[in-house]
Amino acid sequence: MAMPYVILLGVLFGSNIVVSRFILAQVSSFVYVSLRLAIATLCYVLLFALSRNRRWSHDPSLWLRSSIYGILGSTIPMNAFIISLYYLSSGVVALLITL
Repeated sequence: MAMPYVILLGVLFGSNIVVSRFILAQVSSFVYVSLRLAIATLCYVLLFALSRNRRWSHDPSLWLRSSIYGILGSTIPMNAFIISLYYLSSGVVALLITL
């Protein structure tokens, strides 16, 4: 039952590395990662805005912690992953990520 989803996830993950490798020939890694994260943020904000019974938090400490976790947990690892494509092939990077 879940096998089509597993295959789809594998195709998307595998093609992500190859596409990232080709995009780095056109733009810098910072621009690419910024664009990816901006698109993901817009999608999540849109989904959150369209859902019912959801309200934005007004707690500044929550927003500060979320920003720190986002930078440390998403932005830095994604930049490291993309920058590694400058020096390694996409196949080697995929093998190292799965370890």
